[in-house]
Amino acid sequence: MKPTNQCEHAQHQQVAPARCYFQKICIAAVLAVSAGLFGCHSAPFNRVAVTDIRSDATPELYYEDFDESYFRLRDGGLVDLVLRKQTRAAADQTRKIVQIIVLRSYWKPFPGRTYANDSMLNANLCYVLIKGDSAISYEGGGFFQYTEKNGGEVIIGKLECGDLQPLRRVGGDLSTFERARISGKFKARRDDRRTTQIINRIDHLLGPPPRIEPAHRGPDY
Repeated sequence: MKPTNQCEHAQHQQVAPARCYFQKICIAAVLAVSAGLFGCHSAPFNRVAVTDIRSDATPELYYEDFDESYFRLRDGGLVDLVLRKQTRAAADQTRKIVQIIVLRSYWKPFPGRTYANDSMLNANLCYVLIKGDSAISYEGGGFFQYTEKNGGEVIIGKLECGDLQPLRRVGGDLSTFERARISGKFKARRDDRRTTQIINRIDHLLGPPPRIEPAHRGPDY
């Protein structure tokens, strides 16, 4: 399967569902191979595509539907967004598997005012896999935009693209990707307490994230 062009929807080769992705870390059937069902414009909210990019293999595309989505606001109208999904390992139903995506914006684009393209970055991204006492984070940058609904209590938006590499880890080997690209749409409700709780849980397991300063801000923020 050829990699998608950033997060533009593309025709994906129809393949049978597979479990090879999480078999590598002894977790089965948490992510399903996309069988031509994923497109950035047609996908449901909180579905995230993950492209596994390896130097020695053809990129493979997976997706996950996250069932928890929250955000909190920081000074300047910046946003911390979290998506979370908890399942149980097929081989051991007593063991929980947690996937979390955290987006932290450092400038906000304004539709119609801010020039933007898919090479720009406005957020730090963190994709975390947790199994028992073991955890690994894939981190990098990306571009996302959103609109506010219900008086600012709900945001709806999309992640244009994001390139992630393994960074923080603890416990057993959960290494899955050499490099990954994620994209998708989200709808989240404001919940400062739950957002803070999830982010603190990650930092407790993996230690504080590295301090990343953007090279520059957008023209309007």
